[in-house]
Amino acid sequence: MKWPEEETNSKIPAKALIGSDTSGFYIYRQNNADDSFILLDRYHYSDFQRVSSTEIALPKVGKRSTRLEKIIFLNDHFLLFTSFYDKGSDLNRAFASLLDTSGNIIKSMFEVDRIENVTSKKNTGSFSFQLSPDSSLVLAFHNTPYRESENARFSVKLFDNKLNEKWQKKFKMPYADQNFEVVNALVDNDESVFMICRLFGEDLFRTGEMNASKKYTLFHYNHSGRKLTEYEINVDDNWIHSARFELVNDTTLVGAGFYSGSGQGNISGVFNIRLNTRTGELANHGFEDLPRDVILDVTYNDDLLFGGLASFELRKMLTRNDGTIVLVAEKAYVSTSTYFDPYTGQRLTTYYYHNDDVIVASVTPGGKIEWTTIIAKNQSTSSNDDRYSSVAVNLYDESVFILFNDHPQNLNFIREPGEIKTVSNFNKAIAVVASLDRVGSLIYKPLFPDKDPESIIQPRFSRNSETRRQLIYGERNGKDKFGEIFYRTD
Repeated sequence: MKWPEEETNSKIPAKALIGSDTSGFYIYRQNNADDSFILLDRYHYSDFQRVSSTEIALPKVGKRSTRLEKIIFLNDHFLLFTSFYDKGSDLNRAFASLLDTSGNIIKSMFEVDRIENVTSKKNTGSFSFQLSPDSSLVLAFHNTPYRESENARFSVKLFDNKLNEKWQKKFKMPYADQNFEVVNALVDNDESVFMICRLFGEDLFRTGEMNASKKYTLFHYNHSGRKLTEYEINVDDNWIHSARFELVNDTTLVGAGFYSGSGQGNISGVFNIRLNTRTGELANHGFEDLPRDVILDVTYNDDLLFGGLASFELRKMLTRNDGTIVLVAEKAYVSTSTYFDPYTGQRLTTYYYHNDDVIVASVTPGGKIEWTTIIAKNQSTSSNDDRYSSVAVNLYDESVFILFNDHPQNLNFIREPGEIKTVSNFNKAIAVVASLDRVGSLIYKPLFPDKDPESIIQPRFSRNSETRRQLIYGERNGKDKFGEIFYRTD
């Protein structure tokens, strides 16, 4: 691996990687989501030192700054997407700008999308922006604010990668808004749009991804034929807990995830589908229960206090060249501790945020489980600052690599779920890589066996990729550094 000796003084935290070229990469920094500016920093791969830092003032509507939605580095320019909630006009508007690498304006801010009849700041709807697989197209889409007793509505607009509009389309879905949500939308290189949706079931409370949905459904909009087709994704009488979808080539959409036996969301099995995007036919569709021993291993403390099986969140879906899928799910939940102060009579509650065991499952194109492995880990923090928690995932040459921060004593004995030490002081944590080969054999190794890295790795920031190289990021006390892992499988 490469890990520079020198750190960068950075009072403003790094938020995300936004793109790269052959010689380096760009990240952006921002203190708060409502700040009127961001910093664009460029680093070289040769030494991982910062070579430039450019302050970008976010465009304004009148005298007020817009809010950053997304920024993408593409073909030596930046696509900047922002939004603005206009309370007086009941509008939530999305804008786009095109900038060069010095931050100079190539194409001034213009409106790319809007949500009308917004009556509350807490219910403004949401914007998203996606690139096609070959990065030639940009899809802008939004969910409208939730409106009870109305059919769900959805809007998409397509641009080229220089932000020239190609077409737009609005949809009124055949489902009531209170039971329905568009989870994501994808666009292929031929301008077809795929809308992945979930249905919660009649009269069920809308919740986050951790709780199961009655079913998922896929809408395919073929713009050249102006045709909208729906495909139901079902696993018999089971509920779908969580899912991911990806366009893997010009003709194939892959989806996979976990299902549950009830709406409570306790995971019980996996499913996998493959759709031919040219013909609209399901090439494969299958599912299988998780092995009983896996369920028993991860339910050593299975009650509401410790999250239960419903608390597993699907972190990553990886696709291999042979058509198999690797699913990575992590147990994430919140617990509380309450103390009554006898002197003041006050009730004091502390919230603990946990990121624990990881399930890794290899699934065939037909939905059958090849193997399932558990990575035993316990992470806990008493603040909602979880930048050092969770995992980073990488796939290279059919092996899976999972990076996380761990208690140093856990390397000294055999790891079993519920039998390891919890890391809560991340200043004393060590970075560990769990490696799984093609048949699921597991090995743990420290990332820095011979030296103090000085910075604490932030797994959520690290770029998840499917190549030999993985960018990583560490920070401590206002100083940070970037580095790179080079994986090998011999």
